[in-house]
Amino acid sequence: MAVSTAHGYGQFTDAGWMDALNRYGEKYEINSAGTLSNRNAAKYRTNKDLQAEMLAELTKANIAKGRVLGGVDDNANVYALHNLGSGDGQRFLRALAKDHNTSVADVLSKEVIKGNPSLYGNGSLTLQDAYERMSAAMAGGQQYADEARNLSQAK
Repeated sequence: MAVSTAHGYGQFTDAGWMDALNRYGEKYEINSAGTLSNRNAAKYRTNKDLQAEMLAELTKANIAKGRVLGGVDDNANVYALHNLGSGDGQRFLRALAKDHNTSVADVLSKEVIKGNPSLYGNGSLTLQDAYERMSAAMAGGQQYADEARNLSQAK
């Protein structure tokens, strides 16, 4: 059974998709960008070009945000902020910058850890270990990032 509404390029949740369209949609000529409801945003959900564009916009924003929070690896920063969401992602990166040997379980909830054991193990990993796993996961998806970038630049 699915525990998330995430799908498409970037695995946006419904709320994340609506937020991205409201934040960046005007640039891509989305009617009512800034005031779209989940229902109206869903109408654009299958547009792969738009998915790639929203992913590119969010990635640029997360690169900048990750650097401000003290992250030194753009790939891992982007993964942390997108996978964990803005709240947990920022908490993770701040804690990492303060003490990279902090346990994941001291920063993230049991639900988050249990939902992503490939990144967080059982929670006993250090933040640095999890951060390195995030970086490796992003490297594994490079072909998809390149595809999204190419779709966005073709416009």
